[in-house]
Amino acid sequence: GLSLGAVYGLSADASSARRLAVSVGDDKKLMVWDTVDRVAIARGNVKSPSRCCALDRTNCFIAVGSTAGDVTVYFISDVLQPTHNGGNVRGGNVANVYRLAEVAYRKDGKSEMTCMSFSPANDKLAVGSRDDSIYVYQAQMDVVVAAGAGAQGRQTTHTPRCVLRAMHRLKGHSSTITHLDWSYDGRLLRSTCAAYELLCWDVEAGRLHTVPNALADTVWKTHHCILGFHVMGIWPPYADGTDINGVDVCLEKGIVATANDAGGLLRLLNYPSVVRHAPGKDYTGHSSHITCVRFIRGGERLVTSGGNDG
Repeated sequence: GLSLGAVYGLSADASSARRLAVSVGDDKKLMVWDTVDRVAIARGNVKSPSRCCALDRTNCFIAVGSTAGDVTVYFISDVLQPTHNGGNVRGGNVANVYRLAEVAYRKDGKSEMTCMSFSPANDKLAVGSRDDSIYVYQAQMDVVVAAGAGAQGRQTTHTPRCVLRAMHRLKGHSSTITHLDWSYDGRLLRSTCAAYELLCWDVEAGRLHTVPNALADTVWKTHHCILGFHVMGIWPPYADGTDINGVDVCLEKGIVATANDAGGLLRLLNYPSVVRHAPGKDYTGHSSHITCVRFIRGGERLVTSGGNDG
């Protein structure tokens, strides 16, 4: 990889044809990857070492959570630039160049931000922290498109706008927040922490969801929480809770992928995985622990981030 330190944050475009992935880590670099050509198409510097990132539904905005407790949103601009080497061009002399621009910044906590996720409607951002809290923001993001004349003829400019407004600070966990999932309707949020608690939240009310029986029919947009009935079979014998760093589920193929802490091991199992110590198939590739795993485009691809191997 192109990282000079451990990579902790990973987010991927799960649906559209762009097939993007973004990553952050200890080297204070934000990387945007084309998973088809397997190349970095944009990179930028962030203020502090970072532990999490989230790509929004439009694939235009990236949120980054740092070890300093701040949240920054960046815009991915697709700019047409003249080329001099006849490379990847449009019209013979113009190529795509992707740039990253900071468009929003918040610092509402003093502890490390550990996980984050945009809501399905793209109007909220939930951020888990090492201070045992979840910060929920109202997110207003759009891009103003204008056409005008330029050096290469008529060109289109994109002006991004992003505002984050604090909604709630959700408190109830006993330890660092590790994973987050939104329900499809954006009303509920579930979370896990380092104390192995699985909690569910009423986002609009800003409090714990106190009707557990109502959760049986809840449809979740993502499946990143490592605890719960549907993933109880992913844990190996003698597991102490630190064996699995992350999971993702491909509903189209009925597969759950786990990022293991030991030996750079990636495991694929049937989903739902409800049999104790469920059988699976193991794959290697990383020389260190895997920190995160994400499916792309209906299970067409699987992206992982490594710890000490960058």
